[in-house]
Amino acid sequence: MLDEGTLLAQKYRLGRRAGFGGMAQLWVATNQATGAEVCIKIFVPDESDDDAVERFRREAYAAARLSHRAIVRIFDLVELGQNGDVINSGKPAALAIVMELLHGETLGDYLMKKGKLPLDEAIDLTLPFLSALAHAHRAGVVHRDLKPDNIFLATDPDGHVIPKVLDFGVSKLFGGSELGSRSSPDAKPLTFDGVMLGTPSYMSPEQARGGRNIDARSDVFSAGILFYMMLNGKNPFESETFHSVISAIIEREPPRLESVPDPIWEVLEKALSKNAADRFSDATELGIALRRASGRTSTTESGAQSAPSSMRMRVVEPLGGNSHVTVPPADDAPDATGGAATRSGAPAARRRAVRIVLAVVGASLALAVAALLRGPTGASTHPLASAGSARSAPSLGVSSTPPAEPMVSIPVPALVPAPAPAPVAVAVDAGHVVPAIVPRPRPAEKKLDPPPPPPPKKEPSLVRDPGF
Repeated sequence: MLDEGTLLAQKYRLGRRAGFGGMAQLWVATNQATGAEVCIKIFVPDESDDDAVERFRREAYAAARLSHRAIVRIFDLVELGQNGDVINSGKPAALAIVMELLHGETLGDYLMKKGKLPLDEAIDLTLPFLSALAHAHRAGVVHRDLKPDNIFLATDPDGHVIPKVLDFGVSKLFGGSELGSRSSPDAKPLTFDGVMLGTPSYMSPEQARGGRNIDARSDVFSAGILFYMMLNGKNPFESETFHSVISAIIEREPPRLESVPDPIWEVLEKALSKNAADRFSDATELGIALRRASGRTSTTESGAQSAPSSMRMRVVEPLGGNSHVTVPPADDAPDATGGAATRSGAPAARRRAVRIVLAVVGASLALAVAALLRGPTGASTHPLASAGSARSAPSLGVSSTPPAEPMVSIPVPALVPAPAPAPVAVAVDAGHVVPAIVPRPRPAEKKLDPPPPPPPKKEPSLVRDPGF
Protein backbone atom coordinates (compact mmCIF):
# COMPACT_ATOMS: atom_id res chain seq x y z
CA MET A 1 0.00 0.00 0.00
CA LEU A 2 2.86 2.42 0.78
CA ASP A 3 4.38 2.70 -2.65
CA GLU A 4 5.05 5.65 -4.92
CA GLY A 5 1.96 6.48 -6.97
CA THR A 6 -0.52 4.89 -4.54
CA LEU A 7 -3.81 6.79 -4.19
CA LEU A 8 -4.90 7.09 -0.57
CA ALA A 9 -8.49 7.87 0.43
CA GLN A 10 -9.21 8.33 -3.30
CA LYS A 11 -7.68 11.78 -2.98
CA TYR A 12 -3.97 11.85 -2.11
CA ARG A 13 -1.36 10.53 -4.58
CA LEU A 14 1.88 9.47 -2.88
CA GLY A 15 4.94 11.05 -4.46
CA ARG A 16 8.22 10.46 -2.63
CA ARG A 17 9.37 9.55 0.85
CA ALA A 18 10.24 12.45 3.15
CA GLY A 19 11.63 10.52 6.13
CA PHE A 20 10.28 9.16 9.38
CA GLY A 21 8.34 10.73 12.22
CA GLY A 22 8.55 8.45 15.22
CA MET A 23 6.98 5.14 14.22
CA ALA A 24 5.34 6.66 11.13
CA GLN A 25 6.52 7.26 7.58
CA LEU A 26 6.45 10.72 6.02
CA TRP A 27 5.46 11.10 2.37
CA VAL A 28 5.14 14.03 -0.01
CA ALA A 29 1.78 13.66 -1.75
CA THR A 30 -0.44 15.62 -4.11
CA ASN A 31 -4.05 16.49 -3.44
CA GLN A 32 -5.79 15.34 -6.64
CA ALA A 33 -8.66 17.79 -6.14
CA THR A 34 -6.57 20.95 -5.76
CA GLY A 35 -3.10 20.00 -7.04
CA ALA A 36 -1.51 21.19 -3.79
CA GLU A 37 1.45 19.33 -2.31
CA VAL A 38 0.97 18.10 1.23
CA CYS A 39 2.83 15.97 3.72
CA ILE A 40 1.20 12.73 4.84
CA LYS A 41 2.27 10.97 8.01
CA ILE A 42 1.28 7.31 7.72
CA PHE A 43 1.25 4.88 10.62
CA VAL A 44 0.81 1.12 10.18
CA PRO A 45 0.05 -0.32 13.65
CA ASP A 46 0.77 -3.78 14.98
CA GLU A 47 -2.13 -6.07 15.76
CA SER A 48 -1.95 -5.43 19.51
CA ASP A 49 -0.64 -1.87 19.57
CA ASP A 50 -3.88 -0.13 20.53
CA ASP A 51 -2.14 2.56 22.62
CA ALA A 52 -0.02 3.60 19.64
CA VAL A 53 -3.16 3.99 17.54
CA GLU A 54 -4.70 6.21 20.20
CA ARG A 55 -1.55 8.33 20.48
CA PHE A 56 -1.54 8.82 16.70
CA ARG A 57 -5.16 9.93 16.75
CA ARG A 58 -4.41 12.23 19.66
CA GLU A 59 -1.64 13.95 17.69
CA ALA A 60 -4.13 14.87 14.99
CA TYR A 61 -6.82 15.97 17.45
CA ALA A 62 -4.45 18.12 19.51
CA ALA A 63 -2.71 19.87 16.62
CA ALA A 64 -5.95 20.40 14.67
CA ARG A 65 -7.56 22.30 17.54
CA LEU A 66 -4.60 24.71 17.70
CA SER A 67 -4.30 27.49 15.13
CA HIS A 68 -0.93 29.21 15.33
CA ARG A 69 1.66 30.12 12.71
CA ALA A 70 4.37 28.33 14.75
CA ILE A 71 2.41 25.04 14.97
CA VAL A 72 2.24 22.69 12.00
CA ARG A 73 -1.22 22.78 10.37
CA ILE A 74 -3.27 19.60 10.27
CA PHE A 75 -5.73 19.24 7.36
CA ASP A 76 -7.15 15.75 7.75
CA LEU A 77 -7.04 12.41 9.59
CA VAL A 78 -8.06 9.35 7.61
CA GLU A 79 -8.27 5.69 8.64
CA LEU A 80 -7.51 3.30 5.81
CA GLY A 81 -8.25 -0.29 4.91
CA GLN A 82 -5.91 -2.71 3.19
CA ASN A 83 -6.55 -1.23 -0.26
CA GLY A 84 -5.96 2.38 0.87
CA ASP A 85 -9.64 3.38 0.93
CA VAL A 86 -11.26 5.15 3.88
CA ILE A 87 -13.05 2.95 6.41
CA ASN A 88 -15.58 4.18 8.95
CA SER A 89 -15.63 1.22 11.33
CA GLY A 90 -13.44 -1.64 12.42
CA LYS A 91 -9.73 -1.72 13.08
CA PRO A 92 -7.78 0.30 10.48
CA ALA A 93 -4.89 -1.18 8.54
CA ALA A 94 -3.22 2.27 8.55
CA LEU A 95 -3.85 5.81 9.73
CA ALA A 96 -2.77 8.93 7.88
CA ILE A 97 -2.44 12.54 9.07
CA VAL A 98 -2.51 15.06 6.23
CA MET A 99 -0.57 18.23 7.11
CA GLU A 100 1.16 21.18 5.49
CA LEU A 101 4.36 20.48 3.62
CA LEU A 102 7.31 22.25 5.26
CA HIS A 103 10.69 23.04 3.74
CA GLY A 104 13.73 23.31 5.97
CA GLU A 105 15.29 21.24 8.74
CA THR A 106 14.75 20.36 12.38
CA LEU A 107 16.39 22.25 15.21
CA GLY A 108 18.30 19.05 16.02
CA ASP A 109 19.85 18.95 12.54
CA TYR A 110 20.69 22.64 12.72
CA LEU A 111 22.45 22.30 16.10
CA MET A 112 24.40 19.30 14.80
CA LYS A 113 25.88 21.55 12.10
CA LYS A 114 26.26 24.79 14.05
CA GLY A 115 26.98 23.72 17.62
CA LYS A 116 26.20 26.48 20.10
CA LEU A 117 24.51 29.59 18.74
CA PRO A 118 25.03 33.32 19.43
CA LEU A 119 22.70 34.70 22.10
CA ASP A 120 20.62 36.80 19.68
CA GLU A 121 20.07 33.89 17.31
CA ALA A 122 19.12 31.58 20.18
CA ILE A 123 16.53 34.11 21.36
CA ASP A 124 15.25 34.55 17.78
CA LEU A 125 14.63 30.81 17.56
CA THR A 126 13.24 30.38 21.06
CA LEU A 127 10.63 33.15 21.19
CA PRO A 128 8.48 31.85 18.28
CA PHE A 129 8.09 28.31 19.60
CA LEU A 130 7.46 29.72 23.09
CA SER A 131 4.63 31.72 21.54
CA ALA A 132 3.25 28.49 20.02
CA LEU A 133 3.48 26.72 23.39
CA ALA A 134 1.78 29.69 25.05
CA HIS A 135 -1.11 29.33 22.59
CA ALA A 136 -1.33 25.58 23.33
CA HIS A 137 -1.28 26.17 27.08
CA ARG A 138 -4.09 28.71 26.82
CA ALA A 139 -6.07 26.08 24.91
CA GLY A 140 -5.41 23.57 27.69
CA VAL A 141 -2.88 21.42 25.81
CA VAL A 142 0.48 20.30 27.26
CA HIS A 143 2.93 19.01 24.65
CA ARG A 144 5.06 16.80 26.96
CA ASP A 145 7.62 15.86 24.29
CA LEU A 146 9.56 19.01 23.41
CA LYS A 147 12.93 18.19 21.87
CA PRO A 148 15.09 19.49 19.01
CA ASP A 149 13.59 17.02 16.51
CA ASN A 150 10.09 18.32 17.27
CA ILE A 151 10.99 21.93 16.41
CA PHE A 152 11.09 22.36 12.64
CA LEU A 153 12.79 25.44 11.15
CA ALA A 154 10.49 26.02 8.19
CA THR A 155 11.84 28.35 5.51
CA ASP A 156 9.39 30.53 3.59
CA PRO A 157 9.90 31.30 -0.13
CA ASP A 158 11.10 34.80 0.87
CA GLY A 159 13.82 33.31 3.08
CA HIS A 160 12.25 33.90 6.48
CA VAL A 161 12.46 31.09 9.02
CA ILE A 162 9.48 30.14 11.19
CA PRO A 163 10.15 27.59 13.94
CA LYS A 164 7.17 25.24 14.09
CA VAL A 165 6.21 22.81 16.84
CA LEU A 166 5.55 19.25 15.65
CA ASP A 167 4.27 15.95 17.07
CA PHE A 168 1.56 16.28 19.71
CA GLY A 169 1.42 12.50 20.01
CA VAL A 170 1.85 12.40 23.79
CA SER A 171 0.08 15.68 24.50
CA LYS A 172 -2.34 16.07 27.37
CA LEU A 173 -5.23 18.31 28.35
CA PHE A 174 -5.18 20.20 31.63
CA GLY A 175 -7.09 18.60 34.48
CA GLY A 176 -6.06 15.03 33.73
CA SER A 177 -8.20 14.42 30.64
CA GLU A 178 -6.44 13.51 27.44
CA LEU A 179 -7.06 13.26 23.74
CA GLY A 180 -7.82 9.66 22.90
CA SER A 181 -10.30 7.64 20.89
CA ARG A 182 -12.04 8.53 17.67
CA SER A 183 -15.49 8.74 19.23
CA SER A 184 -14.45 10.87 22.20
CA PRO A 185 -11.05 12.55 22.36
CA ASP A 186 -11.13 12.53 26.16
CA ALA A 187 -12.37 8.99 26.58
CA LYS A 188 -9.19 6.97 27.09
CA PRO A 189 -6.33 8.26 29.23
CA LEU A 190 -2.97 6.79 28.29
CA THR A 191 -0.83 7.96 31.22
CA PHE A 192 -0.49 5.94 34.42
CA ASP A 193 1.43 6.55 37.64
CA GLY A 194 5.04 5.45 37.29
CA VAL A 195 4.94 5.42 33.47
CA MET A 196 7.10 7.97 31.65
CA LEU A 197 6.00 9.46 28.36
CA GLY A 198 8.42 11.61 26.42
CA THR A 199 12.12 11.67 25.57
CA PRO A 200 14.23 11.13 28.74
CA SER A 201 16.90 13.80 28.10
CA TYR A 202 14.25 16.54 27.76
CA MET A 203 11.81 15.52 30.50
CA SER A 204 10.95 17.61 33.51
CA PRO A 205 11.71 16.16 36.98
CA GLU A 206 8.03 15.36 37.53
CA GLN A 207 7.92 13.52 34.19
CA ALA A 208 11.10 11.62 35.09
CA ARG A 209 9.43 10.47 38.31
CA GLY A 210 6.45 9.18 36.32
CA GLY A 211 4.03 11.69 37.83
CA ARG A 212 0.48 11.80 36.55
CA ASN A 213 -0.36 15.46 37.18
CA ILE A 214 1.75 17.01 34.46
CA ASP A 215 0.91 20.59 33.50
CA ALA A 216 2.31 23.50 31.50
CA ARG A 217 5.27 23.92 33.86
CA SER A 218 6.67 20.65 32.50
CA ASP A 219 6.83 22.21 29.01
CA VAL A 220 8.55 25.25 30.57
CA PHE A 221 11.33 22.98 31.88
CA SER A 222 11.77 21.27 28.50
CA ALA A 223 11.85 24.63 26.71
CA GLY A 224 14.55 25.74 29.15
CA ILE A 225 16.64 22.70 28.16
CA LEU A 226 16.29 23.59 24.46
CA PHE A 227 17.34 27.21 25.10
CA TYR A 228 20.30 26.01 27.19
CA MET A 229 21.34 23.68 24.35
CA MET A 230 21.32 26.53 21.84
CA LEU A 231 23.61 28.59 24.08
CA ASN A 232 25.92 25.77 25.16
CA GLY A 233 25.83 23.31 22.27
CA LYS A 234 24.82 20.32 24.38
CA ASN A 235 22.15 19.12 26.79
CA PRO A 236 23.07 19.84 30.44
CA PHE A 237 21.54 16.51 31.54
CA GLU A 238 22.92 14.32 28.76
CA SER A 239 24.52 11.12 30.06
CA GLU A 240 25.51 7.63 28.89
CA THR A 241 22.76 5.59 30.52
CA PHE A 242 19.05 6.00 31.00
CA HIS A 243 19.29 5.92 34.81
CA SER A 244 22.07 8.54 34.93
CA VAL A 245 19.98 10.84 32.71
CA ILE A 246 16.98 10.53 35.02
CA SER A 247 19.21 11.10 38.07
CA ALA A 248 20.74 14.21 36.50
CA ILE A 249 17.31 15.68 35.67
CA ILE A 250 16.06 15.13 39.22
CA GLU A 251 19.19 16.11 41.17
CA ARG A 252 21.84 17.92 39.09
CA GLU A 253 21.81 21.70 38.62
CA PRO A 254 22.91 22.84 35.15
CA PRO A 255 26.31 24.62 35.13
CA ARG A 256 26.27 28.41 34.94
CA LEU A 257 27.00 29.71 31.43
CA GLU A 258 29.49 32.55 31.94
CA SER A 259 28.88 34.06 28.50
CA VAL A 260 25.18 34.59 29.22
CA PRO A 261 24.18 37.96 30.78
CA ASP A 262 22.81 37.81 34.31
CA PRO A 263 19.20 38.81 33.39
CA ILE A 264 19.03 36.06 30.74
CA TRP A 265 20.56 33.51 33.10
CA GLU A 266 18.05 34.35 35.85
CA VAL A 267 15.21 33.57 33.42
CA LEU A 268 16.86 30.32 32.32
CA GLU A 269 17.61 29.30 35.90
CA LYS A 270 13.99 29.83 36.92
CA ALA A 271 12.73 27.81 33.93
CA LEU A 272 15.02 24.91 34.95
CA SER A 273 14.01 24.88 38.62
CA LYS A 274 13.64 21.34 39.99
CA ASN A 275 10.49 22.31 41.87
CA ALA A 276 7.62 23.02 39.48
CA ALA A 277 6.22 25.66 41.85
CA ASP A 278 9.40 27.74 41.41
CA ARG A 279 9.13 27.86 37.60
CA PHE A 280 7.10 30.10 35.34
CA SER A 281 3.50 28.97 35.35
CA ASP A 282 3.34 28.57 31.55
CA ALA A 283 5.09 29.49 28.31
CA THR A 284 3.44 32.91 28.23
CA GLU A 285 5.22 33.98 31.41
CA LEU A 286 8.49 32.48 30.22
CA GLY A 287 8.30 34.24 26.85
CA ILE A 288 7.54 37.66 28.36
CA ALA A 289 10.32 37.27 30.94
CA LEU A 290 12.82 36.33 28.21
CA ARG A 291 11.77 39.31 26.11
CA ARG A 292 12.23 41.76 28.96
CA ALA A 293 15.56 40.27 30.03
CA SER A 294 16.88 40.57 26.48
CA GLY A 295 15.53 44.09 25.91
CA ARG A 296 13.09 42.95 23.23
CA THR A 297 9.67 44.55 22.82
CA SER A 298 6.43 43.26 21.37
CA THR A 299 3.43 45.17 20.06
CA THR A 300 1.17 42.72 21.86
CA GLU A 301 2.88 43.05 25.22
CA SER A 302 1.47 45.75 27.49
CA GLY A 303 3.94 48.11 29.07
CA ALA A 304 6.69 47.43 26.58
CA GLN A 305 9.74 49.62 27.11
CA SER A 306 11.27 51.70 24.34
CA ALA A 307 14.58 53.50 24.11
CA PRO A 308 14.46 57.11 25.46
CA SER A 309 14.77 59.88 22.91
CA SER A 310 17.85 62.10 23.00
CA MET A 311 15.74 65.20 22.27
CA ARG A 312 12.86 66.58 24.31
CA MET A 313 9.74 66.41 22.18
CA ARG A 314 6.23 67.68 22.54
CA VAL A 315 3.10 66.74 20.61
CA VAL A 316 1.11 69.35 18.69
CA GLU A 317 -2.15 68.91 16.83
CA PRO A 318 -2.01 70.06 13.18
CA LEU A 319 -4.93 71.74 11.48
CA GLY A 320 -7.49 69.54 9.80
CA GLY A 321 -6.44 66.13 11.14
CA ASN A 322 -6.06 63.86 14.11
CA SER A 323 -2.47 62.78 13.50
CA HIS A 324 0.29 63.98 15.82
CA VAL A 325 3.52 65.62 14.80
CA THR A 326 6.55 65.83 17.07
CA VAL A 327 8.51 69.09 17.04
CA PRO A 328 11.56 70.26 19.02
CA PRO A 329 10.84 72.44 22.08
CA ALA A 330 11.20 76.22 21.95
CA ASP A 331 14.65 77.63 22.62
CA ASP A 332 14.49 79.55 25.91
CA ALA A 333 18.08 80.93 25.78
CA PRO A 334 18.28 84.78 26.10
CA ASP A 335 19.67 86.83 23.24
CA ALA A 336 22.44 89.44 23.37
CA THR A 337 20.12 92.24 24.63
CA GLY A 338 19.07 90.32 27.72
CA GLY A 339 15.60 89.34 26.52
CA ALA A 340 14.29 86.01 25.41
CA ALA A 341 15.13 85.03 21.87
CA THR A 342 12.38 85.92 19.40
CA ARG A 343 10.63 82.86 18.02
CA SER A 344 10.51 82.92 14.25
CA GLY A 345 7.07 81.39 14.40
CA ALA A 346 5.42 84.24 16.45
CA PRO A 347 2.09 85.35 14.97
CA ALA A 348 2.26 88.24 12.51
CA ALA A 349 -0.63 90.00 14.27
CA ARG A 350 1.38 90.25 17.47
CA ARG A 351 4.31 91.84 15.66
CA ARG A 352 2.04 94.37 13.97
CA ALA A 353 0.48 95.33 17.32
CA VAL A 354 3.92 95.89 18.87
CA ARG A 355 4.96 98.09 15.96
CA ILE A 356 1.79 100.21 16.19
CA VAL A 357 2.25 100.78 19.93
CA LEU A 358 5.90 101.76 19.47
CA ALA A 359 4.98 104.08 16.60
CA VAL A 360 2.37 105.88 18.74
CA VAL A 361 4.80 106.25 21.63
CA GLY A 362 7.50 107.55 19.29
CA ALA A 363 5.11 110.02 17.69
CA SER A 364 4.08 111.40 21.08
CA LEU A 365 7.70 111.90 22.08
CA ALA A 366 8.44 113.60 18.75
CA LEU A 367 5.59 116.09 19.24
CA ALA A 368 6.79 116.92 22.72
CA VAL A 369 10.37 117.48 21.53
CA ALA A 370 9.18 119.59 18.62
CA ALA A 371 7.14 121.82 20.95
CA LEU A 372 10.16 122.37 23.18
CA LEU A 373 12.34 123.32 20.22
CA ARG A 374 9.88 125.88 18.86
CA GLY A 375 9.58 127.76 22.12
CA PRO A 376 6.75 130.14 23.03
CA THR A 377 6.76 131.96 19.66
CA GLY A 378 6.68 128.84 17.58
CA ALA A 379 10.20 129.35 16.06
CA SER A 380 12.75 126.70 16.52
CA THR A 381 15.85 127.71 18.48
CA HIS A 382 17.61 124.35 18.49
CA PRO A 383 20.94 124.33 16.64
CA LEU A 384 19.90 121.28 14.65
CA ALA A 385 16.88 123.22 13.41
CA SER A 386 19.04 126.21 12.34
CA ALA A 387 21.42 123.99 10.53
CA GLY A 388 18.57 122.37 8.69
CA SER A 389 16.89 125.64 7.65
CA ALA A 390 19.26 126.08 4.72
CA ARG A 391 17.52 123.34 2.81
CA SER A 392 13.90 122.36 2.31
CA ALA A 393 12.64 118.87 2.84
CA PRO A 394 10.13 117.12 0.64
CA SER A 395 6.61 117.05 1.96
CA LEU A 396 5.79 113.83 3.79
CA GLY A 397 2.46 114.84 5.20
CA VAL A 398 -1.03 115.22 3.78
CA SER A 399 -1.14 119.05 4.01
CA SER A 400 0.46 121.08 1.14
CA THR A 401 0.33 124.53 2.84
CA PRO A 402 3.61 126.46 2.18
CA PRO A 403 6.11 127.24 3.45
CA ALA A 404 7.48 123.82 4.25
CA GLU A 405 8.87 123.36 7.73
CA PRO A 406 12.33 121.90 8.07
CA MET A 407 12.52 118.14 8.73
CA VAL A 408 14.17 117.00 11.91
CA SER A 409 15.10 113.30 12.32
CA ILE A 410 15.37 112.32 15.96
CA PRO A 411 16.28 108.76 16.87
CA VAL A 412 13.98 107.46 19.51
CA PRO A 413 15.59 105.13 22.06
CA ALA A 414 13.93 101.80 22.63
CA LEU A 415 11.64 101.91 25.69
CA VAL A 416 11.08 98.21 26.01
CA PRO A 417 13.56 95.35 26.13
CA ALA A 418 14.05 93.13 23.14
CA PRO A 419 12.42 91.57 21.33
CA ALA A 420 11.57 94.88 19.66
CA PRO A 421 11.05 95.18 15.93
CA ALA A 422 13.61 97.93 15.08
CA PRO A 423 14.62 101.53 16.07
CA VAL A 424 12.04 104.17 15.06
CA ALA A 425 12.95 107.50 13.42
CA VAL A 426 10.29 110.25 13.44
CA ALA A 427 9.95 112.75 10.57
CA VAL A 428 8.24 116.08 11.39
CA ASP A 429 6.69 118.08 8.55
CA ALA A 430 4.20 120.91 8.90
CA GLY A 431 2.93 119.65 12.21
CA HIS A 432 2.47 116.13 10.98
CA VAL A 433 4.45 113.25 12.40
CA VAL A 434 5.14 110.22 10.22
CA PRO A 435 6.95 107.27 11.87
CA ALA A 436 9.51 105.57 9.66
CA ILE A 437 10.66 102.05 10.45
CA VAL A 438 14.41 101.60 10.16
CA PRO A 439 15.28 97.94 9.45
CA ARG A 440 17.16 96.30 12.23
CA PRO A 441 19.89 93.78 11.34
CA ARG A 442 18.86 90.23 12.10
CA PRO A 443 20.93 88.39 14.67
CA ALA A 444 23.11 85.62 13.35
CA GLU A 445 21.36 82.28 13.40
CA LYS A 446 22.52 79.81 16.02
CA LYS A 447 24.45 76.94 14.53
CA LEU A 448 23.01 73.61 15.56
CA ASP A 449 25.29 70.82 16.55
CA PRO A 450 25.58 68.21 13.81
CA PRO A 451 23.28 65.23 14.39
CA PRO A 452 24.91 62.19 15.98
CA PRO A 453 25.98 59.50 13.53
CA PRO A 454 23.34 56.80 12.99
CA PRO A 455 23.87 53.53 14.89
CA PRO A 456 25.45 50.74 12.89
CA LYS A 457 22.84 48.93 10.85
CA LYS A 458 22.17 45.44 12.17
CA GLU A 459 21.31 42.73 9.73
CA PRO A 460 17.66 41.80 10.40
CA SER A 461 17.00 38.34 11.66
CA LEU A 462 15.58 35.80 9.26
CA VAL A 463 13.42 34.40 12.04
CA ARG A 464 9.92 35.76 12.31
CA ASP A 465 9.06 36.73 15.86
CA PRO A 466 5.30 36.28 16.44
CA GLY A 467 5.18 37.99 19.84
CA PHE A 468 2.88 37.22 22.75
